Amino acid sequence: MPTFGLFAAIAVIVCAALVALALIGTGELLLAIREIALNTRKEENKNQYRSIKSIAILYNFAGWLILSVGILIGMFSIITTMK
Repeated sequence: MPTFGLFAAIAVIVCAALVALALIGTGELLLAIREIALNTRKEENKNQYRSIKSIAILYNFAGWLILSVGILIGMFSIITTMK
């Protein structure tokens, strides 16, 4: 029979996945906006979009980090609950 600890571990995994996928999606959206802006601008103004790329990479990294750590914490909680 599942216990509260098992439900809490599954909730941690689901919440981490939702937050992480939101961050990754935001990063990908920023990269798409940057790409559209680069394609619609003239040659001399293309250097001003470096900060958007840096922010998008940071969002993607944070999303993958939260996803992996959340899954690890959730799996550890499930393993310790099942003992």
